[in-house]
Amino acid sequence: MRSSAALMLSAVTEEDQERLAGTLGLARRLGAEVISVTSESISAALLRTARERNVTQLVVGKPDRFRWWRASLADQLIRDSGDIDICVVRPVISGPVSTAPAARSGEERLPESLVAEYSTAMAAGFVLVSLAGGAAEWLGYMAVGLVFLLGVILASLRLRRGPVLLLTSLLALSWDFFFIAPRFTFHISRVHDVIMFVMFFIVAFSMGHLTTRLRQREKAERQRQRHTAALLRVTQSAALSADPAKGQAEALRTISEMLHAGTALVVRRQDHTLPETAHPASTFMPTPKEWGVIHWVYQNRKPAGRFTGTLPESAATWFPLQTAATLTGVFGVRLEGAARMDFGMRQAIEAIALQLALVLEKEHFLQAVRHAEMLTQSERLQRTLLDSVSHELKTPLAVIQAALEGLTDADNPWLNEIRTASHRLRRVVNNLLEMTRIESAPVQPRREWCLVGDLVRQALGMTDDSLSGHEVAMDVPPGLPAVRTDAGILCQALANLLHNAAIYTPPGTRVEISAAVRDSKPVRALPASSPQRPAVAGTDTSAEAVEGREAPAEDAPTIHQGTLELRIADHGPGIPEADLERVFEKFHRLPGSPTGGTGLGLPIAQALVRALGGGITAGNRPGGGAVFTLLLPMDLLPA
Repeated sequence: MRSSAALMLSAVTEEDQERLAGTLGLARRLGAEVISVTSESISAALLRTARERNVTQLVVGKPDRFRWWRASLADQLIRDSGDIDICVVRPVISGPVSTAPAARSGEERLPESLVAEYSTAMAAGFVLVSLAGGAAEWLGYMAVGLVFLLGVILASLRLRRGPVLLLTSLLALSWDFFFIAPRFTFHISRVHDVIMFVMFFIVAFSMGHLTTRLRQREKAERQRQRHTAALLRVTQSAALSADPAKGQAEALRTISEMLHAGTALVVRRQDHTLPETAHPASTFMPTPKEWGVIHWVYQNRKPAGRFTGTLPESAATWFPLQTAATLTGVFGVRLEGAARMDFGMRQAIEAIALQLALVLEKEHFLQAVRHAEMLTQSERLQRTLLDSVSHELKTPLAVIQAALEGLTDADNPWLNEIRTASHRLRRVVNNLLEMTRIESAPVQPRREWCLVGDLVRQALGMTDDSLSGHEVAMDVPPGLPAVRTDAGILCQALANLLHNAAIYTPPGTRVEISAAVRDSKPVRALPASSPQRPAVAGTDTSAEAVEGREAPAEDAPTIHQGTLELRIADHGPGIPEADLERVFEKFHRLPGSPTGGTGLGLPIAQALVRALGGGITAGNRPGGGAVFTLLLPMDLLPA
């Protein structure tokens, strides 16, 4: 279930900015969507956003005090919610409530701008009253009221709502006390003066309030436009630059100009570790203490540093550059002097960090694509070279072998050496051609019914020369069911494994090959009209049996599904533990391997087994020696 949350803020004090930013960061990490909306009415903005996003329930906090002159947010939502459910919850406070202000460091004890604005309002009122007092003789008290009204409007262009209300009250009372007859008293004798006084207060307060609201809206819109323009410049400079380093440098310069702060960028390396230095275009270099914060942010994927609840003694605030898929680095912002990171700036920095992460992720993917293309071209060139060399060697090798067959001097040791070398060279050429064929196009098996014992004997016949100096033990139970597979592919894979065992074991040692069927269970009956129906029970089931032989319907055989397990074990030195995962890599040879060979026998066997839908694993016997296990899921036909 997906839920949406909209958060509207009004008159948030500077003391709450840090806690608010931490709370919203936690909400984002938990999967919430945080929406920042500028509006004159919190309840109207909440309900409008909820309807735009099809929200069916709003959760709002219970008001902590009752105000008879103004409905609470919960009351306004309940009154105007319509078909949206409103859930009112009480605030949860852990521990005793402290009324003492939170302790702040020396650099964070900033001048209270609100107090300064109230002082400015009082000073402006004193100046206006003083000037009006000198000119009242020839202006008249009605013109003085208009001057006071103009002063309220001008003050609202610079001051907030509270100071404007204070100035309005001071000027209204001063106008009554010093200029409206009878003077130096708050009593107004004439009715039209009373009406004028009330109208002055209402008009002055309304004009000041509306002007302040327009100024705040203009300020918020200007800030939003500035952040949007900076975000666009960052994206363009970083994403559209031909040189990634120059694009990142331009993005850092743009961010520093927008925030009027120092910036630092730490981009991870290809091995997913952080470098020892920040990006050269960073406007400040992290200290050793800052590097501890950077590594914490990179490992925990959470912001830390100044203006956060984690490692706040740091000089900068650090943000992880992460997307849904990758973590590309860490971005830091260091505000100079006593500047504070408010909610709007925090949002802008997080948006910029996300854009930087997306740009770095794109560059990472482009590098991976270029690397993959280079590997593909290298492998294509390698296959072309191997195929060309193999075909060039095949013809002269056939001539050499034909000439050797024509020589009748069987006792000549030199001829025997040449004959052995030609056989080994032929095997190398065949392996190269087979690997090239496998990598050029997928192997398409042609499955037919055959007997496991025949497959094993055929593979042993293909390796007679290699196994001539070894004892071969074959363990294939006579009652094994027939299997449906590609006999040529499976025999070639077994022959490669048997040849590998012959090479890596001393002469006279034993090589064992066994077969078994696991997890056999019936799945369906083979129709009597099946063109691939094998011989039924009680008839000839040899390799020469005719597959299309008819049988009575009541004796229709049942097809089973199971796993054919083939094991080839030897009594040689075994495989080192460090090489168990690499024995199937192309051209990989174990330490101390005999001369000759290309390291392609096992990779070819693995590719052939995978073409049949199976798998192959390598291991060591408890008593010494290597063991290779083939597991092939296939159709079975019980004997």
